[in-house]
Amino acid sequence: MADVLAGDSASYLRGFSNKPPQALPLYHNAQQIKQRAYQLAQQTLANETKRHTQLSVRQVADEQQNEDVTLVTTDTHNPKAVAFIEFGQHAREQITSEVAYHLVEALALGERAELWSWASTKRAMTRRRGRWVPSELGQALRDVSIALLPVSGLSGRRRADAGEFCLRHDGNTDPNRNFPTGWRHEDGSEGEQPLSIPASRLSIKAFEQVRNTTMGAGRDDVYTAYINVHSGEWSVYTPWDHKTTVSDRLSPWADHVISRLDMQCRCTVGGGGAVSGYLAFGSAMDHMHTAYGADAFTIEVYGPRLLGRTKVPGGRPVTEDPRRHRRRRSLLFQRDSRCPRRRSMLDITKVESGIAWEMPRRSERQCFAMFNPVNPEEYRDVVGSWAVALLDVLSGMSSEFRDASDPSLTLEAAGPGVRTDVAYEHAADHPNEVTVPDALELRDRLERHSQHTWRGADSMAMFRPGGEGARYGAPVMLVISVVLALCCARQAFLWFGGRRKESCKNT
Repeated sequence: MADVLAGDSASYLRGFSNKPPQALPLYHNAQQIKQRAYQLAQQTLANETKRHTQLSVRQVADEQQNEDVTLVTTDTHNPKAVAFIEFGQHAREQITSEVAYHLVEALALGERAELWSWASTKRAMTRRRGRWVPSELGQALRDVSIALLPVSGLSGRRRADAGEFCLRHDGNTDPNRNFPTGWRHEDGSEGEQPLSIPASRLSIKAFEQVRNTTMGAGRDDVYTAYINVHSGEWSVYTPWDHKTTVSDRLSPWADHVISRLDMQCRCTVGGGGAVSGYLAFGSAMDHMHTAYGADAFTIEVYGPRLLGRTKVPGGRPVTEDPRRHRRRRSLLFQRDSRCPRRRSMLDITKVESGIAWEMPRRSERQCFAMFNPVNPEEYRDVVGSWAVALLDVLSGMSSEFRDASDPSLTLEAAGPGVRTDVAYEHAADHPNEVTVPDALELRDRLERHSQHTWRGADSMAMFRPGGEGARYGAPVMLVISVVLALCCARQAFLWFGGRRKESCKNT
């Protein structure tokens, strides 16, 4: 794949006219993404190893209109968790589908995927929570069923691929305002009724297919997560979008998902309606959480001028968050005076410093830059860091929800790993040799099971049940030893000093 000349975004955009995105060598159009998914699925089918995940690709069709979407799934036997990740719901947010493209490559090719050669991805790997490695992804993800919608809003994306980079969605209805939960008539973008467009219907149909396939035969023990990927800012949102409160129905594992995502994002985190500055009615996140009980999240993977970021990963804090200048929702939905029948919500993106950015009055190239990185290094940084973040979440799900009583328990692999014996209390007579790549990952997992504690006097004993772990025990013992030594020295000094005074008096 040809590269783009490096340089700052402003200078790069000077030569960027109203061209389709395939003029940008790092980006792919919807057809290319679909073809690559089918190609990779065929490769994994012919070469199944622990180094990659076997993929299946199929089209999910809408029964009411001639529209379909490409669904990529992993072939996971008896999974303990399901993760459904939706990309490209809005046409102009093309970087989200780029994350999907490279995520599919990583799943299919393992360490041979292009993104692992990027310096930005290598930096992101140092910030991950788990200790999985690209060469062992198939093993690390073996207990989680993954489903990806690389391009959800396909009809709008086709127009964006033809150069309409300011387009949020095709037609007058926003797919992320057309779901039943919290839906209401507001500004015209929500549609005549819930699920009135193919994009929202197909999202639900694809989600239900994956969920029913995984949770068939009456299974109710499968953890389900839904992640909706957008761009325009940096943030990690949880329900609710249509309320200023945060849902109390999220599982305890949701905190771990947020933590792993924020390791790469370092951005605004919280309930969508509580921290974003506006309410969104009829969103996909709220509906998946309400209707299916899934832990649901919306992540915004890129924004101009660090919008929403609290800290640059590995760098300095962002002292001034542009979000604090954002005006309330009422400003965003004023009518466009040049087009009275069309509300400007379709054409207005973020508000920064109290100024609404009206898309029709800005060139297509500026629209593109608001939602997508145009600098090659920034592109790789966004794609690499979010691919690592999502893989970190998925590997954590796989290890967390794996049955603790499974005697073949194997945690995420890390190169050659560390081999040791782990004896659980309920199977103390049958210790099993397992691969333990990450002491922190194992400790967190065992601590959530009341029958397990930690203890150890050496580097290997931290993996054994019964106490607090050598990583904490060794420093504590050192401190205690120093304190005891000081106390003994003080007592000796007082004792010898007293004896000396006595002998002086006797003399």
